[in-house]
Amino acid sequence: METFVSLFPESYKKSIAEAYRSGQWTELFLRVGQPAIFYLNGREHVLLENGNLFCLETDILDVLKSCHLVTKQELQAILQQATQATPMVYREEIGQGYLTLEGGHRLGFAGHIVEEENQKGLNYFKHINGMMLRIAKERKGCAQKVLPFLVHENRLLNTLVISPPACGKTTLLRDCARMLSNGFDDFFGKKTVIIDERMELAAVWNGMSQFDVGRRTNVMSGCKKETAFVMAVRSLSPEILIADEIGFQEECRGLLYGIYSGCSVLCSTHGSDVDEVRERNGLQSLFHEGIFKRYVILHKQEHHYGAKVFDEKGQLLNG
Repeated sequence: METFVSLFPESYKKSIAEAYRSGQWTELFLRVGQPAIFYLNGREHVLLENGNLFCLETDILDVLKSCHLVTKQELQAILQQATQATPMVYREEIGQGYLTLEGGHRLGFAGHIVEEENQKGLNYFKHINGMMLRIAKERKGCAQKVLPFLVHENRLLNTLVISPPACGKTTLLRDCARMLSNGFDDFFGKKTVIIDERMELAAVWNGMSQFDVGRRTNVMSGCKKETAFVMAVRSLSPEILIADEIGFQEECRGLLYGIYSGCSVLCSTHGSDVDEVRERNGLQSLFHEGIFKRYVILHKQEHHYGAKVFDEKGQLLNG
């Protein structure tokens, strides 16, 4: 924790340590000229000038005069610490809107974006005026009640996880990878490849996964999904492919390449139900081919996500 706390200016350290120890911290919202907002246990807490956190159960105007307001200098200091004083080394990653930290935590950026001259698609931030820190969590065992419905005769059935933001889909996929790779109950572990374009699923930092994703798992990170699917099949002989946030036609073509090469797939997309997702242009090819045999629908509960498992006919399998 000390390394993590050291990323922040002195005025934040007391509250950062308190939030980190709570185990309920999920996000930190920082925007120049606005209060620093911590999200703990689904509730907003603001940082006061005295370094304490205050839960916003009343109108923010009542406490605004005693809040600590974020400064541009603070954001610059956080960036300097996060990049070990060499932000230019991380320019390409930052230009994609995020930076992965030790421990798998993710620092997202907002501000004025400029496209690099003569390098189409490569961006950089001319000015950063906001940051969003997302706290990565490893919850071993969270997939135990779901996975038995996703396997048959020692094979993973092609599965799509559908979830609104912040309902635990990445955490679930991560634990599924660990269990499918290591094996569980009567299921023998499989060679697994995680396609981790944004280095979030395996939480890759300095080239190494920050979480336990299984002893038979390889990770392809920082590469576009459509390319990584083909590379993985050709070079790593996977039995299972896992990817987060599928949505574009190019990604679906890569996924189909893996399936037609004999791999089982487990992937996720944002949404609320199967009917909503089925209508998206990017995913229609997968539904047209009848790829998925299982759907996991995540929904918010008080302290964790709830998961319902359906088969391809829409039959609820877990209650």
